[in-house]
Amino acid sequence: MQKCFAVCVILCIILSGCGVSSHFETESTLTLEELKNEFHNYDKIITEKEDKLKKLEYEFDEDLINTNFKEAKTFILELENQITECQAQLNNQTAQNQEKILPAIRDLINNHIIKEHGQTQIQAEILIKNIIDGITKQNTVDQNKCDQRIAKQNDEINILKLDIQKLNNKKTKITDLQRLNRNLQNEKSQLEENLNAIKLQLNSKDERILKLEQNLSLINDNLKLQNDQKDSLPESCLNLKGLQLIKIPRSTISLNVSCEMNGNGGIIIQRRSNNKYDFFRDWNNYRRGFGDLNDDFFLGLENLHLITYSQQHELIVYVYDEWTNEWTFAQYDNFLIGNEGNNYTLESLGTYSGTASDGMRKSLNRKFSTHDKNNKYCANFLSGAWWYDYECRSSNLNGKPGKIYWNDWYSYSYSYSNVIMTIRPKNLNTIKNN
Repeated sequence: MQKCFAVCVILCIILSGCGVSSHFETESTLTLEELKNEFHNYDKIITEKEDKLKKLEYEFDEDLINTNFKEAKTFILELENQITECQAQLNNQTAQNQEKILPAIRDLINNHIIKEHGQTQIQAEILIKNIIDGITKQNTVDQNKCDQRIAKQNDEINILKLDIQKLNNKKTKITDLQRLNRNLQNEKSQLEENLNAIKLQLNSKDERILKLEQNLSLINDNLKLQNDQKDSLPESCLNLKGLQLIKIPRSTISLNVSCEMNGNGGIIIQRRSNNKYDFFRDWNNYRRGFGDLNDDFFLGLENLHLITYSQQHELIVYVYDEWTNEWTFAQYDNFLIGNEGNNYTLESLGTYSGTASDGMRKSLNRKFSTHDKNNKYCANFLSGAWWYDYECRSSNLNGKPGKIYWNDWYSYSYSYSNVIMTIRPKNLNTIKNN
C-alpha cells in the first residue's frame, strides 16, 4: 500500500511539472492538496493497522508464555477474529478509497489534460486507464503480500494450536499421575493405619500369650502335682464331703467333684435349686458340663460315661415335693452311660427302688438329646435336654423353670424346683479311699 501511495505522489508531481496550477477549476471535486491528504490519511490508516497487527503478534507471544492453556486458546481465537477483522477493514478501506480517490484522479486528469493540453477525451481515458491499471496492479501485489502474511500467521497459529494440544495432553497425563499419586498416598496412609492397628493387636496378643503361657505353666505345675498325687487320690466320695479331687477308678484321670454332705460316697452329677443357671443349652455344653459345683450345675456327659464305665454305679434321684414338704427318691442299681459315639445313650438302669415313681424307665436305651442334636423336637417342646422317648413323655429334670418334670408323679401339670442327682459305686468295699 505504501508503494501505491508513492505511485500516486509521482503522478501528481508529473502533473504539476507539466504546468498544473496549484488550484483546480471550481468544478473539480478535490484539489491536489486535498488528494495528497487523502493518500496520506490512507497510508496512515494502513500503518496503524500494520502496527496493530504487530502489537497483536507481540501480545500473543507474551500472553502465550504468561497465561495458561485455556487463556491461550481464548487468545488465539480472539487473534484470529482480529486478523479477519483487520483484513476486512483493509479491504473495505481500499474499496472506499478507490471509490473516493479514483473518481477524483479521473476528474483531475480529465480537467488537466483536456483543458491544459488540448488532448481528446479518448486520449485522457487511455491515460487514466493506464494509471488506474498500475494502481490496481500494485494493489493486487500488496493484497497478495498481505494474504501471504495472514496465511503465514494462520500457519503459525495452527502450529501453536498443535503445541498447545500436545501440552494439554501432557497436562492431562500429569493430572492423572497426580490423582494416582494422591490415591497411592491415601492407600499408603490407610495401610500404615492398618499396620499400626495390627501392631497394637499383636502387642495385645503377645500380652495375652504371655499370660496364657504363665497360666499354662501353672496348669502344668498343677498337673505334675496331681500326677505325683494320683496314687494317693481317693476313687470315690466315701467319707468325703463338699468339693474334692478324686481319681476315676482304673484310670489316670482325675476330676473335681461335689461330694454329698452325708459322706456316704455319692457324687452329685446334677443340682437344681435356685434357677441361677440356664439349663436349656446345646450339645457341647452338656458334653463338657456347666455351672458351679457349689451351686446349680451339670457334671457333663463325658464325665458320666468315664465314671460309670469304670465300675458299676448306682443312680439316686432326689426330688423335693413342695406339697408335702418332703424329699422323695428313685434309686437304680446299675446306671450306665455310653460314649459320645453312641450319643451318650442310657444303656442301663438296673433295678428300681424308692419313694418316688420310676421316672427314668422311659428313658432307657434312649439317646441324650438337646435342642441342636438327636430328638430336637422334644428338647425344644420341653425346653430342656434329656434321654427323651419319642412321645416326649419321659422325665425332664434339665428343663427350664416350670418344665422340670418327674414322669408319672404328678404328670406334666407339676414342675419341681429342687432336684439332686447322685451316683456312687455299687460295691464301696472295693473302692480304695485314703
